[in-house]
Amino acid sequence: MKLTSYIFLAFFACNSALGSNGDSLKPLRRINFYFALDIRKSLVKDIPIRMTGLKIGVTFKKKHTIGIGYYNMGHPILGYYTSDPVEYDANQSLVTRSGRSVYVPTSVSLSLQYFSLFYEYRILARKRWNLDWTAQYGIGKAYISATNQRNGLRIPGYPKSTHIHLLESSVLLQYKIFSWLGAGAGIGYRYMLNPNEYISTTFNYPIWVIKLMVSPAKLLKVFRGKEKWYK
Repeated sequence: MKLTSYIFLAFFACNSALGSNGDSLKPLRRINFYFALDIRKSLVKDIPIRMTGLKIGVTFKKKHTIGIGYYNMGHPILGYYTSDPVEYDANQSLVTRSGRSVYVPTSVSLSLQYFSLFYEYRILARKRWNLDWTAQYGIGKAYISATNQRNGLRIPGYPKSTHIHLLESSVLLQYKIFSWLGAGAGIGYRYMLNPNEYISTTFNYPIWVIKLMVSPAKLLKVFRGKEKWYK
């Protein structure tokens, strides 16, 4: 439902701008509306995760793009293991006879979602190939819960849920399939600006980007018969 609403808003904004009179179109000649489905893959404790995102913005002079985005890990991942030194109480029956803490195999569940402001700069432009650099600043929430694998009980001090701030930077190589549709792939890095050290070290990681771009303005021209589907 959210995805449908975002698509509708993007096309409505584009249609409103293009339906204005000739004088009002003059300032928009160097502006294109931007819409992209953005999938970012990464690893957390050697377990692959996928962030699915949606980006909407405007492109100036064919080189600068600014806008907003939303990313969500979707379903929390389960089952990565770590040796977590924790001192357990009598109910958990894992304290050694000497009373020292023990290393316990732990299963952890993670989730991450955030809104972002992004800026893209076109480093290199060819007829069908483009090379872009993207920077993002995100605000959202991260959630971590941990379970003792020996008895199924929650680890003390969890769940951990906190608001996060992050930075992402990536380089993306794009290919224009049609005048209104393109696809791209690239690499980058996610860095958490968070005082919680455990969450920061968990989510700080290189990312792999897969993106599908749609130009609403050009797609409207196709629907109106002013441009061919295949060009």
